[in-house]
Amino acid sequence: MAGEFAGSALVATWTTSTGTTNLQTDFRNVSYTPSLELIDATAGADQYRQSLPSFSGAEFSFAGIFPNTGTILQAQLKEGMTGTIVYQPAGTAAGFTKITMPAISMGAAYNQPYNDIVEIACTFTVYNGTVVYGTN
Repeated sequence: MAGEFAGSALVATWTTSTGTTNLQTDFRNVSYTPSLELIDATAGADQYRQSLPSFSGAEFSFAGIFPNTGTILQAQLKEGMTGTIVYQPAGTAAGFTKITMPAISMGAAYNQPYNDIVEIACTFTVYNGTVVYGTN
């Protein structure tokens, strides 16, 4: 199968009014999940549920190694921060997928196992705008 790529090709940024954070630097996992709300249009003699498409949405989730220096990452991921996620799963070469999403941070979560590396994670939800699917 042609066109496969490793997850390490990821380029992902979170840009807010206070700066741009490169999320791929110490990432462990990212995911992008589009969504669609449906309106129930079932009525009368319908034998099967009927639906109409309604609002679109999306979430971008990031998990990575928590750096032990500075507070820039924590400040950028603070709940309520608004900005733009740019997600390039295969990297920045011409023609590769690029998803741009106006977003709001739902806040950083921390995972600190007893005998393992500490992680930071954050989910971003589409916010007051349209997700743009394009290419580099």
